Amino acid sequence: MLLVIVLLAWGWIGRAALQNEVEAAQKFSSAERDLRRPTASALGVVGEAPVCDNHIPNWYGAVGANIGIPIFNGFLYNARAKAADLQTEVNRQELADLRNNIARDVRTSWQDTMRAYERLSVTQQLREQASLAFDLSQARYNLGLGSIVEFSQADLQKTEADIADTDAKYQYRLTQIALTYTISSPK
Repeated sequence: MLLVIVLLAWGWIGRAALQNEVEAAQKFSSAERDLRRPTASALGVVGEAPVCDNHIPNWYGAVGANIGIPIFNGFLYNARAKAADLQTEVNRQELADLRNNIARDVRTSWQDTMRAYERLSVTQQLREQASLAFDLSQARYNLGLGSIVEFSQADLQKTEADIADTDAKYQYRLTQIALTYTISSPK
């Protein structure tokens, strides 16, 4: 059950955004590494001159090539690639931290809910015992075997047990709401 809750908690926008940041950082890192490779480009032009001298042909053409070899750049591209790799690692760590925080928050809320649920049976038993003690002290008082102090104390204990039981029920409901919020809230 807890695994299902944790898996539900992973589908949020925050996690998806960080996952996208990690992928973008990986692609940027790859692009920065690719800057160290040589580049080649070519340009060609062909045309016709509208006005020209008769001794010169009226068409023209040219071709040019450019080869860029990143040798003397002061290791700029290496440093940029390293910085991009480090940023990728930072984004991966942030994503791992977010996953761990979500799992921790859901696990904590789940444990709080289970603790409150277990408390329900304890307070119910306490309420039943206090009610039984109240009935017993009332019967003793009615028979003249007990004092008004004993009867009043039993009444007070019954009231306190009723309050504790009601409080346990509300605490359980609150922890259920907190668990639902923890599962469904984007981080």
